[in-house]
Amino acid sequence: MIKKNFIIMNWLGLHARSVANLVKLILPYREECEIVIEKDSNKVNAFSIIDVLTLGDCIREEITIYVNGLKEEYIMRQITVMIENGFGE
Repeated sequence: MIKKNFIIMNWLGLHARSVANLVKLILPYREECEIVIEKDSNKVNAFSIIDVLTLGDCIREEITIYVNGLKEEYIMRQITVMIENGFGE
């Protein structure tokens, strides 16, 4: 298992479109790994748009992403690129 902390810096934070983009990116790996997003000790399944949206917009707040399973380093790199590029927005 690997984990990485992120500060959400895009101007809309974690909203429906950004979360949908994230889920679309990781969905092909659903059978191979577990991905969890944590904010303020609240952990949610990253494959569920509704679950991730319950974390709030997280603008300028820290989240932690955990990836456990096959290709975890590759998947974390993909997630990192997406978040650092503002979810493609």
